Amino acid sequence: MMAVSATWTLVVTLLPAIDQGLGLAEVAPISWFILANMFVGNVLFDIMDIEGNKAAGVRTLSVILGARKTTILLLLISSARWPLLPGLSEQATALGTKLMLYRYACIIYFRKRRASPSLDLFVDGEWMLAILTLTAAGMI
Repeated sequence: MMAVSATWTLVVTLLPAIDQGLGLAEVAPISWFILANMFVGNVLFDIMDIEGNKAAGVRTLSVILGARKTTILLLLISSARWPLLPGLSEQATALGTKLMLYRYACIIYFRKRRASPSLDLFVDGEWMLAILTLTAAGMI
C-alpha cells in the first residue's frame, strides 16, 4: 500500500511542484499530508477485506495487526499531520482541518466491516469535500 500511496503522492505533488519551480521545503509538508491521507485510505480497504486476504494468503497490514491495532495506527498516522497546519494560510489550515476530521470519521466508521460501495464513496468523497470548500471560498 505504501508504494501505491507514494506513487500518487509523487504525481499530485512533486510533478506539479517541479513544473512550478518549487523547492523541497515548500513541497514536503503537502507531500506528507497527501501521502498519509492516501495510505490511510488504502489501508481502510484492507480492513474491509481481512478475511478475504487471509483466505488468499495475502499478508496486509490489517491481516498482520488485526482490525483494532490497524485502526489505532491509522488514527496515529492521521494525527501526525496536525503539526503541518499552523504554517499554512488560514484557508489552507481550514481546509486541512476539515479533511483531517473527515478522515478520522472514515477511520472510525469503517473500522468494522461495512458495504464496500459506501467505503468507495466516503474515501473518495473527501476530495469532493475539498472541491466544495475551495469553490465556496472562491479559490476555484
